[in-house]
Amino acid sequence: MMNMKKIIFFVIVFLPITMGCATNMNGRQTSVPHSIDFQKIKNISIFTQFCDIELIADNTPSENNNNISLEYTISNVKERYVSVTVEDGTLIFKEEPFLTFLPRTRWNPPLISIRIPKNHILQMLTIETENTSMIKNMTAAICFFHVKNGKFQIEDSTITEKVKIQMESGSVTVHNSHFENIDLKTDTGNLYFQGEIYGNNIIQSKSGNISMNLNAEAYLYALHFFQNMNKTQEIKENRSQVKHNLVIKGNANKIYLSFAKKNQSININNGKSVICNNIECKDLGIQGEYGNITMRNCIFDSPVIITDGNILFDGILKNTCTIASDLGWIKIKTSVSEKLLNPSVTSSVGKVIITGFNSKNASIKSGIDSVSITDSIIE
Repeated sequence: MMNMKKIIFFVIVFLPITMGCATNMNGRQTSVPHSIDFQKIKNISIFTQFCDIELIADNTPSENNNNISLEYTISNVKERYVSVTVEDGTLIFKEEPFLTFLPRTRWNPPLISIRIPKNHILQMLTIETENTSMIKNMTAAICFFHVKNGKFQIEDSTITEKVKIQMESGSVTVHNSHFENIDLKTDTGNLYFQGEIYGNNIIQSKSGNISMNLNAEAYLYALHFFQNMNKTQEIKENRSQVKHNLVIKGNANKIYLSFAKKNQSININNGKSVICNNIECKDLGIQGEYGNITMRNCIFDSPVIITDGNILFDGILKNTCTIASDLGWIKIKTSVSEKLLNPSVTSSVGKVIITGFNSKNASIKSGIDSVSITDSIIE
């Protein structure tokens, strides 16, 4: 009798959820693709907690139809559990509250799959998600991404005006893309970016890792990096998970790095450090509180480096430099073909060790410790 009740319950409750859906080769139950006149769509907004998202710009004209439409499918769940509306030129996908109570499989979550015309420019793309998202070949003017959890991946895409990313946890991975004016805030989420960045860019991280591999032609006007965790107890409890890494590769015109957590270090070199690899920068600014700064095999033009900790530089300096530490020592080993004009190297209490300087009107001093200058030409 009990088994009969279970069978009746299954037929009444679970079968209607999946009836009418076909199953594709990936095991997902899919509906027939729906088409929308894309000329009427300027923006796309997707709000989901349980659905995966796939947005790909790959639709091309056929021989008999030059009008390219937007196509979408809702997979692995009845379509009525994801509302699709068009309001003032915005195509909106939104989970219905009832979806929260539906049984879900770990391997085949609901999927919102969208195909848009190739090379079409969206005015605005908004995505709020907790699951996996994939964006490919997309071009948009403005993007807002709220990543609560899960994996967010962007490939071969262009954002021409502004991209705002708010992360709580999870990861955002960007490959071979062009972004302008990034505004990123993350708690524990990680960001990996490979491509081009232009404009004014702000990167704020509490405990997530930031990795940026910039193409040689990228022009990074201003990158601000903040890592600030005010709760000492929180830092102690999560010390094994909190890595505080910033990685930058490639050439950039301006970089500004700022870190406020005590004893936080920034390392810049070309191989074994976790922070920066073989970076050449025209205008570098680093300011830290009680942190050590290490730079190896780098080429800096007119850097400004200020911290309360120790500073080590091994590379090439051009034009001038301002390097200062209140509480730590300073070690500089450099070789340049041109003279540094009016460089300033100052430690309030620590040693200053200079090797290979070629400069004019240099100011090199330590408040209470020794100054050592070797193999240098100083006028």
